[in-house]
Amino acid sequence: MGDAGPNKEEAMALLQLIQDKDAHLMWCAEELSDPKYMPAGWTAFNDPNSKRTFYQNQAEGTTQWEHPAMEFYKGAVFMHRGGKEELEGLAAKDPPTSEEVQDMAEYLGLEDGDTAAVKRVARLAVSAPLPPGWTETLDEGGEPTFKNEMMPPGASRRSTL
Repeated sequence: MGDAGPNKEEAMALLQLIQDKDAHLMWCAEELSDPKYMPAGWTAFNDPNSKRTFYQNQAEGTTQWEHPAMEFYKGAVFMHRGGKEELEGLAAKDPPTSEEVQDMAEYLGLEDGDTAAVKRVARLAVSAPLPPGWTETLDEGGEPTFKNEMMPPGASRRSTL
């Protein structure tokens, strides 16, 4: 079993938390640095060559450099820092259709698209701005296509919902 991962101070830096300012968010750094909160099937290891932590999913036989729950914790920090209100404002300004909400729920892997909580998460996700460098266009069939403009030429990957 691996015995690695960020300590609390490293987790705070990864999440861009400041001790005094973000006291209400310290639970994110504490969980991120505590192996008992690692998602099931994942183990953290230290790479002796790079001195970095990597994560292995035993069931899938895959490894990655980023903590498997990092996006969850980044999302929690974003939402607690006013992101929820920002997304609600965007959704009120340009409400997503029920089809867009259902498509997003399926894309996110949310199971029960009919519950109010799942619809609320999917509704906010539809309204979320794209990350820096990403653009959305419509293909010939009118379906949205997303492109990361920051990728080097020839390495660009396109994704559709």
